[in-house]
Amino acid sequence: MCANLGEGFAKQRDSKKAFARYVSLSLGSGGEVRIWLQYASDLEYVDKAMVLELKERYLEISKMLRGLSLCLS
Repeated sequence: MCANLGEGFAKQRDSKKAFARYVSLSLGSGGEVRIWLQYASDLEYVDKAMVLELKERYLEISKMLRGLSLCLS
């Protein structure tokens, strides 16, 4: 997520639309992280309490990204 935002931020001088695309990619990457967290939990690689905490953080970050996305629309 961070790498997508960093790359998009660097390109925003060229195009606001390009930056918006990278914000969207970041949201998609966050969805992928949620799937990997669930997978790690199912395989008991990560404690369920930690997975819940990380999912809560993801939700907070995704809300911020959605707000940013709306500002760029």
